[in-house]
Amino acid sequence: MRQKIITIILVLTIVGTLFYAASGRVATRYVDMSKLDAEVVAEPAPQNQNRTKPAERRMVDMIADDSYLIDKGDSTIFILVGNFAAHHNGAVILADSAVRYSNQSFECFGDVLINQNTTYVYGDRAEYNHNSGVATIYSDLVKVVDGDAVMYTYHCTFDTDREVGEFHGGCYVDKGESHMESERGYYNTKTHDLIAVDRV
Repeated sequence: MRQKIITIILVLTIVGTLFYAASGRVATRYVDMSKLDAEVVAEPAPQNQNRTKPAERRMVDMIADDSYLIDKGDSTIFILVGNFAAHHNGAVILADSAVRYSNQSFECFGDVLINQNTTYVYGDRAEYNHNSGVATIYSDLVKVVDGDAVMYTYHCTFDTDREVGEFHGGCYVDKGESHMESERGYYNTKTHDLIAVDRV
């Protein structure tokens, strides 16, 4: 799997560079998951306060089996069909197909997988905003896997810039014989810390 992701990243980088050159457009309670029954705190310390963005935004590299353009009014919609893959902020997004609505955002459909570091997020559909680096994942039940820890939630957003996922509307975490539920929380893919809040 890791070798496949590395190959996809390399291909995306090459194709994205060619696409960019040709079009001139930018395609756009703490719980350590390794010790699930560790410390639980009442409220998280927000990590997104006063964060600074780099002066120059990186483009979103995209690739698919087939692609075509549709003119809609004064804008152009870019359709990518079959084995869609995108790379941005160190995260890889895979899906059956995608639609790029503008230089800042795209939506992907079918068997969506978002991977950053050792974390994998699975859903049916996702929206991604290039400017904020945030993916919103939609599914009847969103699944997040990191090692042998598995989390299920109803509403999930994932910030590829901060490398933090946010969930609400209920969450269930299973790690071996340890289990936890909470109403909402945050998950850091770098530190593997889960901040669980409300009805833990």
